[in-house]
Amino acid sequence: MWKTTRRGGRITPMLAVLPLLAGWVLSLACGRSMPSILQFGSIESLDRFPGARVDREFIRLRPHRLGTLVPLAAGTCEYSSQVQDDGADLAMALGVSRSDRRVRGYVGATNLQEIPAEIPEEFWLYAEHRLPWSAPRNLAEPHAADAAAEGEDQRLDADARVALGGVDLAMPPQREPGWCCDRPDGWVGDGLTLTDEATLPSDPLRQILALPPEARCWRSVWAAYRLGREQQDADPEAAIEWFRKVRQLASEGYADSLGMAAASIGWEARAAMQSGRLVDAMHLYLEHWAAGYDATRSLRIVCQHALESPPELLRDVAADPVAASLVTAYLNGSNWERPDWMDEPTWIREDLANDWLRALEQAGTVGDIGADRAAMLAYRHADFELADRWACLAPDSALAAWVKAKLAVRRGDLDAAAEHYATVARGGDPALWWLSVEFDVEMKAGSWRMGEHAIVMLARDRYAEALDMLLRGCFWGDAAYVAERVMTSDELRAVVDGITDHDPTMLGHMSLQHPQSEPRACRAEIRYLLARRLAREGRWALAAGYMPAGLQASSHEIEQLLKQGKDPVLPPSIRASALWAAAQRMRQSGMELVGTELWPDQHRVDGQYQGLDELQCRIDDPPATGMLPTRLEVERAEAAQPTPALRFHYRYVAAELAWQAAMLMPDQDPQTARVLWIAGRWLAPRDPKAADRFYKALVRRCGDTPLGEAARRERWLPVPTLRWQDNKQS
Repeated sequence: MWKTTRRGGRITPMLAVLPLLAGWVLSLACGRSMPSILQFGSIESLDRFPGARVDREFIRLRPHRLGTLVPLAAGTCEYSSQVQDDGADLAMALGVSRSDRRVRGYVGATNLQEIPAEIPEEFWLYAEHRLPWSAPRNLAEPHAADAAAEGEDQRLDADARVALGGVDLAMPPQREPGWCCDRPDGWVGDGLTLTDEATLPSDPLRQILALPPEARCWRSVWAAYRLGREQQDADPEAAIEWFRKVRQLASEGYADSLGMAAASIGWEARAAMQSGRLVDAMHLYLEHWAAGYDATRSLRIVCQHALESPPELLRDVAADPVAASLVTAYLNGSNWERPDWMDEPTWIREDLANDWLRALEQAGTVGDIGADRAAMLAYRHADFELADRWACLAPDSALAAWVKAKLAVRRGDLDAAAEHYATVARGGDPALWWLSVEFDVEMKAGSWRMGEHAIVMLARDRYAEALDMLLRGCFWGDAAYVAERVMTSDELRAVVDGITDHDPTMLGHMSLQHPQSEPRACRAEIRYLLARRLAREGRWALAAGYMPAGLQASSHEIEQLLKQGKDPVLPPSIRASALWAAAQRMRQSGMELVGTELWPDQHRVDGQYQGLDELQCRIDDPPATGMLPTRLEVERAEAAQPTPALRFHYRYVAAELAWQAAMLMPDQDPQTARVLWIAGRWLAPRDPKAADRFYKALVRRCGDTPLGEAARRERWLPVPTLRWQDNKQS
């Protein structure tokens, strides 16, 4: 029945189905069935290898932490604390506190004129590098504030000497009044911090490094680092030499309070990449990571550069085991990786992946990088012959056995596939994490492997094993399909009764792979599903033992009411009263008592969205593997669907119970009319055709009652006039 607009127009069919389509999409996004390996054609996932987490694969290749280098503190910028650390180093060089007049003047200076004279030469030169140029003030006459603080400074100096073990601190030579270095007029440095990447004159920095070793222990590392950064883009090779000099100076004991030695590794790697030395860049980025920096994004970039490089450079990368491992890991995950939350997936061109496979085969480094991961890469890019050959090079690898299992599925050899999957389980699942782009779901390899193994078991009509694997793999939607549609209720009882109270895999949450889904224990949920299925079959006494505690009383109540209503010995009035009470209870709590977990009732989302028949989806959408449901699965799934196989089927069950109650009640009775009217209204909004028999019975049998007269007058079941009554009874 079409609804009309205020102008009398009719809603178009497309607009009418939009809410249904939106509901179906939302049911995919927020149901407890996420992720699914069977439903909606997703069985084709058995034909492909999901993408690995690139960052986790890179961690596997990261060397041990480099203990000789000091990285920056977490959450700090490379240059953000330059001035503060500059002052801290000066205080240590002078053996005074940070509140010393000279330290305060040095840190707070905005030009060379404000720099105190009594500081070491290397700090003066570094100040020339970082401060704007201006004529220095006459240093012969100290400021009044400096003179007033002189006594306090002497006390602090004495305290510092005591803290340093009584060492007499040598003071640098005093500059003559009006001293300054020659500078071009108008030159401006990079301000108080080093955030400006403009190329700067490097004379002061080179002058620092030209000082005697004992006179430049505080600023040598800083000077070499800045010289490398200044030449980063103009002369990458020269920058590389300076960055190596930074680490050499730090290893010789020169001060490195900002962790510039560790930072120089990453900058050297960038310069090496700019120079086309991709293998060196990859090694350096791994060292940079080991030194405390997160280099995953940089490694992605250099791997992509390698894939887009000329063939000769690609061969060099493939010949190095570490670099080849990095590129292989990058390719094994990039098609499914989201580097940032809002980024799109990084899709790799198929020709680049194929070029890399050829380069690996020519280089002969497959055994060095891990033949199992190389086989995984070959399989993911449809070179199945190469995948089979490389998988055989790693006979003891669980990942290689996984590749062999998927190859066996492609050949249609399900027995061999099951054996290979069992080998993976016995040998321990690979230490991999998958990332599914469809659902933004991250899961362990073991979970995905059990899901694939379950598909093979389902294709072999071994349903109990398939259900067990789906439950342990946390594929709840698929487990519900097998439990609700494929297995018999007695087979399902045997599996449920075999789950112990202390099984850790069944006590875990079914939503481990999807952070937005509602956490529920698999064991409790599968018991509840069995209870509702037994109730649909009319086995209420047995169902009560599996119901949650809050529903056991309702289950027993309906059982007793149905027994009374169907007892031919009892008077019709008592039977009618019992059947009507059972109908009302079924209408009010039908979803909780008999609702299907999946189609058609969608108990998993509290019936909010209309789903699709999972069996029909599997038949209509053949997967790439060609593994259609077996004949036995189809027969069982069709036989196990509820009666009627319609959304909110329990409303029809409740209406049928009400119809049976009305058949036992007298004609032209207001109570009979009320039963027919209420039961008809349960169905009328969604299925007027099913409600039609209640309307006709109301007119024929109770036409003299007020409800019967209203139905004859309106030619349909009258709409309730009291909103609270409609809410209570509908």
